[in-house]
Amino acid sequence: MIGGKWDVVCNALGQVRLEVGRREKLINENENRLLWVVAFPMFEYHEEDKRWYAMHHPFTSPVDEDLDKLESDPGSVRAKAYDLVFNGNELGGGSIRIHRSDVQSKVFRALGMSEEESREKFGFFLDAPQLRHASARWNRDRSRPDRDALR
Repeated sequence: MIGGKWDVVCNALGQVRLEVGRREKLINENENRLLWVVAFPMFEYHEEDKRWYAMHHPFTSPVDEDLDKLESDPGSVRAKAYDLVFNGNELGGGSIRIHRSDVQSKVFRALGMSEEESREKFGFFLDAPQLRHASARWNRDRSRPDRDALR
């Protein structure tokens, strides 16, 4: 049906799924659905430069059960990240931040960064107190077709 890069194929097949759902009247337009997504991969691999990248950002904490896989199998590591979705539209999301320097170092290594490079890029952040915290952002402009209704 379609071939190519993983993200391109997934997006294209997602659109096919939605179109088939509309044509076959499988989508109930009168029903509201709320979804809390929590199973995100920590990293994505780019074939072009043969390295891993953070799916969210390099300060997102990995799921505790996956810590032992950070260096041996980064593709199977899940992130402590989340999205809130309403009727297929992302309302917002966020993540739990890394609060342990040993885990942060392993994440940087999985991303192909040396200690020196991570210090150069993020030293100010790495030297700050490592407090447990989370982040959240809301996609106000994507939550409803009528942007002015939310202002």
